[in-house]
Amino acid sequence: MIYRLRYCNKDGVEARVDIQKGLATPIIEVEGAERPFILSYNNDKGDKSGMFLSSSADIEIYETPDFNIDDFNIDNLKTSNETELSVTHYINNVISWQGFIIPDFFSIEVRNNPVITMTASDRLGTLKNVTLSD
Repeated sequence: MIYRLRYCNKDGVEARVDIQKGLATPIIEVEGAERPFILSYNNDKGDKSGMFLSSSADIEIYETPDFNIDDFNIDNLKTSNETELSVTHYINNVISWQGFIIPDFFSIEVRNNPVITMTASDRLGTLKNVTLSD
């Protein structure tokens, strides 16, 4: 299934985040929190000598209040598989970033209308046994 978040980015351009777990159907619309998708770039080395540039994304989405099998909640997202939850970010329906949600970096606020916070990475060294496709 794909959990799909649609929003307008800071430039007013349509953006989309797809979080896929298993098959590509069904597609379930979710609601983003105040900071739905923040992309950060990181240098592997602190100096300016040769380096790899990796990136990570912080994702914030409101939890679905019901607890059906298709709902967006922390129980349905739990996994120990580092490649089970893939993330694809689109701007104007063009892929701008891809990665995997890191299972150890989930959290949820205990409050009314809770927000699930996730971190995703494209760094191969962070993920074990990952095979990327073209």
